[in-house]
Parts: sequence; C-alpha cells; structure tokens
Amino acid sequence: MVVPTPAPSDAVARSGGAAGGRAWIVPGLQMAAAVLLAWGLSWLAHLPEGIWAAMSALIVARPHTGAALGAGFDRLKGTLVGCVVGMGAVMVGHHGPGVMAVGLPVVALLAFVSAARPGWRSAPLAALIVFSGSAAAGMSSAHVAGLRVVEVGLGALAGMAVSFLTPATRSAAMFDAACAALLRDLAEQMRGLGQPDTRPVEVREASATERRARLRALGELAIGADRVRKLLRRAEPGRTHLRAAAVAARVVQDVALFGRTFESVPEAAEPAEAAAWVSLGRAGGAALDAVAAMLLEPATASAEGASAIAALSGTSRPQRVDELPLRWLAEDLRALLRPHAAVR
Repeated sequence: MVVPTPAPSDAVARSGGAAGGRAWIVPGLQMAAAVLLAWGLSWLAHLPEGIWAAMSALIVARPHTGAALGAGFDRLKGTLVGCVVGMGAVMVGHHGPGVMAVGLPVVALLAFVSAARPGWRSAPLAALIVFSGSAAAGMSSAHVAGLRVVEVGLGALAGMAVSFLTPATRSAAMFDAACAALLRDLAEQMRGLGQPDTRPVEVREASATERRARLRALGELAIGADRVRKLLRRAEPGRTHLRAAAVAARVVQDVALFGRTFESVPEAAEPAEAAAWVSLGRAGGAALDAVAAMLLEPATASAEGASAIAALSGTSRPQRVDELPLRWLAEDLRALLRPHAAVR
C-alpha cells in the first residue's frame, strides 16, 4: 500500500550536520590538556620520568566522563597489581634463577588472567616496567614500583580530572542527546510510512547496521553515566541509564514492528483504512518527537510530551491485534521517561 504523506518537518533534522564534523575537537582538547596536566604534575613532584604520567593520561582520556573514570580506575588497579607482583618476582629472582627467568612467566600469567579480569590489563605491562627499570637503572624493585605507581597514578588522575571538569562530555548529557537524536530519527521514519522506499537494498542494510551501532553506543554512554552517578552517590536501585538504554532498544523494535504491520495492509485497502494507518504513524511520530524534547528540555516540554503520549495511547487501544505495536510504543515511551526523570 502506498499513500502519499507530507514530507517530514524541517524542525526534525538528523543529529550531526555541520557540527558532526567537529565532534573530535573537544576530545582532542581534552587529551592535549590531560597530557600537559600530567606532565606538569610530574614536574612539580620532581619525578624522574614524566613520560609515564603523560602516557597514562593518553590511555585514560576518553570522549565522555564515565568511560574516562572507568579507564582511569582500571589503569590504577592494574598498575598497582602489576607493580606488587613484579616487585615480588624481582625479589624471588634475585635469590634464584634470575629476574627475567622468573619475570617472564609471571608476566605471561598476568596476561592470561587479564583476559578474565579486564581491569587488570595494565598489570603485565606494569610488571614488565618494574623488571626492565630495575635492571637498567640499578634501583631496587620497591623504588621502581613506587615511582611507576605514582607516575601512572598522576597521569590517570589527570585524565579523569580533565574529563570530569568538561561539561560538554558529561556522560548523562551525551546519553540524553544521543537518545533524543535516535527518537527523532524514528519519528521521521514513522511519519514517512506510506511513501515508497526507493532506496537500494545496500542502503537499507547500511541504515539498519548504523542503527544497531547507535544502540551499542547508547549502551556505552549509559554505563558511563551510571558509573558517574555511582561515584557521586546518586545511584538508586532500578533507576539507571542502562535500563533506559534497554527501553530505547525496545522503542526501536516497536517502531519496526509497526512498520512491518503497516506493510502487511493490502494494496487494495479502502482509502479510509489507509488514511487511518497514516494517521497512526503521525501520532507515533509526534509522541517520539515529544519524548525527545522532554529528554533535552524536561521543564519546558513536559506538558506537550505527556499530551502526545496520552494521544498515542488513546489512538492505540488494542481493539485489534495490529494496533498492539502502538500500545507497546506508548508504554515504552512512558518507561523511558520514568527512569530518566530519576537519574537527571
């Protein structure tokens, strides 16, 4: 069935645009600032090798705060474990077959364990640094381990601090923006129901792949946002961004299911029935747009959003089985807003 429908509103534009090409600038500035801060802190502390602090800052720096905090804590934890284990291996090696004879199996063991404990991935590297530093500089293993822990710790703290102090990369705000952009794309898709899709199959498959990638990215932002909230002691059981990301994935499924149901309407359907289906699609698009606005501006868009979802619920009374996707969509949009209101 092909029914002409109005073109999507210009106000509902895809996220990105001209700004998308400049998205790398803020993370780039963060990395540069983290390196300079780490090097400056190591210089002020009179540490002999500030390069380790700068390197650690580069490893920890991430595009959003939650990821940087996770990488920073993992870096600190892995370095501490590696230095302690490496120091013990050096002491054993001095009284036995030699440092490297004991050290290499220890590094291999740490590398093996890090596959099951991702937070320990820095451990084998830290142990190697202790072995090589002790042999080259003639220092004690405890001295080398202590210096590396301090240097790596300063770099990790610098990377986390720069990310945490950059409002543009706060995980919660980035989650809201990404979720709102996804909902607006879905709204455009629902308003376009009834128009012939002339895109090649390759383009459609690429679009589906991109949407799955956006859902994965949304999940990563949700994990980061929840990590920040937990650190700030604002977490509440059952009210998480990760749960909101799962609901957003269900919204994508609801829209896809409605589209498949729409396609099943025969070509010979009555004009009134065809127009009713187009009206349902517009109601779904309006509700998606309203929830997207509420995610970004909850204070100003709450009344409009509640009204749009209520209208969608009234439109999608489950009188027929093929109306269920819109009912599920309304329920999931409400669920998306409930945890969001609690985690802002």
